Parts: sequence; structure tokens; C-alpha cells
Amino acid sequence: ALARLLFEFQEGVLDDETRSMLFSDIVSTLESPSKEVVKSALGFIKVFMGCMDASLVSPYLAVLVRALLCWSNEHHQHFKVR
Repeated sequence: ALARLLFEFQEGVLDDETRSMLFSDIVSTLESPSKEVVKSALGFIKVFMGCMDASLVSPYLAVLVRALLCWSNEHHQHFKVR
């Protein structure tokens, strides 16, 4: 639901502070042991990266890569590669 709202209302609705808090909360859910929660977080991150300008995304890349690297070690057997 959050990804859909972000996609539909991407033009100026979120200020920098709200965007930062939302992204950090979603990235923190990558630590969840639940496959469904991680899958939803990855979906949101995909929409976030796709609909935001590169200048808005670049401050979050270091945090995202760190979280994904930690996540991949824990959940590497949970998702099938197609």
C-alpha cells in the first residue's frame, strides 16, 4: 500500500524528512525473519528507486546496499532465482 501511494503521489507530497524516515523504516524491515515482510520491503524499495529522481535516491544508496548485503546472507535460500 505504501509503494502504491508513493507511486501515485510522487510529485512533491513527501518532504525530505518524511521520505528519509519512511525509507529507513522500510530498510529496517529487511532484518525480519518473515519472507512475506522482506518481499514487501523489497517491493517498496523497487518502487522508491524507480519513481524518485537520482538526486533524491543517491543519499539512501549506502544504507540500502549495506542492508541488502546483510539480508542476502540471512535469506539466501528463501527466494528462488528465476
